[in-house]
Amino acid sequence: MIEGRAKKGEAISEARRTRAAQRELWGLRDDAKSRGDLATWRRAKAILGYMKDKSVISLAETLDVTRSAINRGSNGTKLKA
Repeated sequence: MIEGRAKKGEAISEARRTRAAQRELWGLRDDAKSRGDLATWRRAKAILGYMKDKSVISLAETLDVTRSAINRGSNGTKLKA
């Protein structure tokens, strides 16, 4: 299935923007960091950053990856995982 580009601010569902869902994502990020799982840590960090209205370009610079890596990572999780 091919998905179109989400409108600004709509890439993450309302259900994933709840405080509980964010806590779960913070836990995933922290757990990935402690395990040395860089890919999962970056993905969680990118999603959390996006939720704080950071642009993909600034997230890519912060995480030292390309914009396409952010987009691929977020598409792989559909920004809902």
